Amino acid sequence: METHICRLDGFYPREIDAFWTRDGEVWQKKTLHAPVAPNADGTYHYWLSIRIDPKERSRYRCHVEHNGLQEPLDLDLEGERLQGGEGWALWQAGRWWERNLAPGVSRCEHT
Repeated sequence: METHICRLDGFYPREIDAFWTRDGEVWQKKTLHAPVAPNADGTYHYWLSIRIDPKERSRYRCHVEHNGLQEPLDLDLEGERLQGGEGWALWQAGRWWERNLAPGVSRCEHT
């Protein structure tokens, strides 16, 4: 089993809807999340995690809806390893988020 963390940072306003999906359906088994919390610059951050079988990684997405986005994000768990060995990064999705909800960044980590 492995744990993935979807981190959403730098968004405003505070209201955000983020959850895990499996094969396109909302998935709540073996998930955790923190409350939305403020950053020092007046934006907000949020995280949610999921514990899954690594063989099924391609079936899961972190789904994000926010008023600052032009369309919802579906972030997959496949990606490049972050420098320093911190986990799996959603580089493509992170760049999309930055273009559409500056200065926000989104990434998913594998622990």
